Amino acid sequence: MDALRGFACCFAPFLALVLGLVAMATLRSARAEEGEQRERLEKHGRRLRTFALALLATAFVGLGVTCAPHVVPQLWIPTLERTSAPIVDAVEHYTRDHGRPPQQAGELFPDYLSAWPDSGYPRQDKVSYECYESSPGAYTWSLRVWTGIGLEDDSSLVWSSRTREWSGSTW
Repeated sequence: MDALRGFACCFAPFLALVLGLVAMATLRSARAEEGEQRERLEKHGRRLRTFALALLATAFVGLGVTCAPHVVPQLWIPTLERTSAPIVDAVEHYTRDHGRPPQQAGELFPDYLSAWPDSGYPRQDKVSYECYESSPGAYTWSLRVWTGIGLEDDSSLVWSSRTREWSGSTW
């Protein structure tokens, strides 16, 4: 659902632009009339143009605020690095103490982590933890935040214990 909301919010500026252009075209065709009515139409036309430009500006601001996480999720990597640092530290401390990372995030509580931090990523405040045995005795773990960029379920930002950095799974 967030993916569809992200897609819809990105259409708002284009819809505002089309509405503004239609209004301006309507005014131009009405300007062909003469006299007092023409003067009245010009007055209303200026108001309508001002309104259309204000609507367009508002839509573009909305695009930047609400669509940025969907369109350019990699801009949020510095935030994710900061907010996920306690999780990374807790998993590494657990691994030193037990010789392997926890199989589930719940194993970190309460000794290594008092609360699971929010991601800081808009519309998806949860960071998921995954751990698997990549080869006998060797474990790989990752943190994941679903971004909702596309309709695919794997549109996410991922921190891997192998690369030790955040990256996107779909770009």
